[in-house]
Amino acid sequence: MNNSKAGEALMMFVRGGTEANLRDAGIEVTFQEDGSIRVDIPASVPAVTPSERDIVVGFARATAEGHLRVWASLLLATSNIELDAIADNPDEEILLNALWDASAGRALSESAVRRLQEAASNPN
Repeated sequence: MNNSKAGEALMMFVRGGTEANLRDAGIEVTFQEDGSIRVDIPASVPAVTPSERDIVVGFARATAEGHLRVWASLLLATSNIELDAIADNPDEEILLNALWDASAGRALSESAVRRLQEAASNPN
């Protein structure tokens, strides 16, 4: 698979896709018996840096399709998905914390829900 197609598959995953998108990018995902996730990423898979909007779209889609916990867990476990766009901005730290909460199966904080709703209603 070429880098462009792998990058597109990764971004499809970020926007609420499933582990099938990661496999399409050449990434191997294994769900362990202890509940952990193993993610094997070949060196040929490019890194992507999603925008806040990409992550908000992912939250909405993964929630609607019932796979938020797995999506958030895989998003955090996939080192080729760089979360700089939300990690470097204090306002966006709410989204990073929401990812951690979702990956642990915890309810999102009121501030995270508000931030996701605000971001979803603002197409910019």
